[in-house]
Amino acid sequence: LTNGENNTLIALVEELKNVLKQRPNDLPGHILLVKNSARLKDFITARIAQEKVLILLGERANSFSYSNYAELCIKAASGYLSLEAAMAIEKALSIDPDNPQAKFYSSLQFLQENKTSATFIIWTELLDKEPIDSKWVTMIVAQIATISSSFNLEKEVAKKPTLELSSSLLPLLKLLNSLELRLNRKSGSIEDWIVLIEGYQQINIESKVSQNIEKVKSLFSLTESQVRELESYKR
Repeated sequence: LTNGENNTLIALVEELKNVLKQRPNDLPGHILLVKNSARLKDFITARIAQEKVLILLGERANSFSYSNYAELCIKAASGYLSLEAAMAIEKALSIDPDNPQAKFYSSLQFLQENKTSATFIIWTELLDKEPIDSKWVTMIVAQIATISSSFNLEKEVAKKPTLELSSSLLPLLKLLNSLELRLNRKSGSIEDWIVLIEGYQQINIESKVSQNIEKVKSLFSLTESQVRELESYKR
């Protein structure tokens, strides 16, 4: 939003809040308050409004009603996944086990609990099933790019016997393989390919690093500096 649009929306939201004080059971009004408060990034107001939506819907609330509430709880808490959000996710998945929003946020719950294998399994499922324009895939790739510390922990496993190594790394390897298959099938941005290459590099799979570097070279018109950056991932 531009500054002018933002100020206009702030005024309209304040007016809507005043109307809803007189009409507390106005379901469309509360839905509108959720939407526009979220646009203003006022996630606390949006969360409270979505809670009211759930109350008004009652048994008519669907899976996404609950997963939307969970997402707003998380955003209102600056990324922390509270017990309240976890309960909403559980309810959403009990209604629809394939709800991608609920599945994504359940993966963040596992990540918060340091259960990375369970996280990677969910991400793999979403990478395999979600459409090309899925925002959940975009968010997964962004998450993969930010958890290199988990990859570093996995590198310690390399000191263990081969069978134990394979067992420990299997969820991560499946995740990277799913990302690779998706990128080969639907291309993706150069940034997504870099995330893949970095993932394979972190767990020392040099053949995959080299293979995907060559793939990027064939797909994109690269500058000399970009080529040098890619080559730097090789050991």
